Amino acid sequence: MSDTDANLAVSQAQLSADRFAFGATNHNLSALEFGQNAGTIYKDQAWERQEGVLRREWEEKYTDSAWEDVKQWVREGWDNVRKTVSGEND
Repeated sequence: MSDTDANLAVSQAQLSADRFAFGATNHNLSALEFGQNAGTIYKDQAWERQEGVLRREWEEKYTDSAWEDVKQWVREGWDNVRKTVSGEND
């Protein structure tokens, strides 16, 4: 396992624990995970550039959940994984 993979695993475990401490709902948890995955896939892109794409992807996959209701959670997942990959969480 590479250092980056290990950092991501630790970050995801820590995020999972934090989710319940803040009372996140299942949709919020899905949004955090979605954001983490997006932050990895689009690692070289700015949030502002990808937000429209992420919104469309979210709305296609989660038709019962409005983007504006989960956007902050997606962004949190996006930011967390990108900080981990860049080493800012060390």
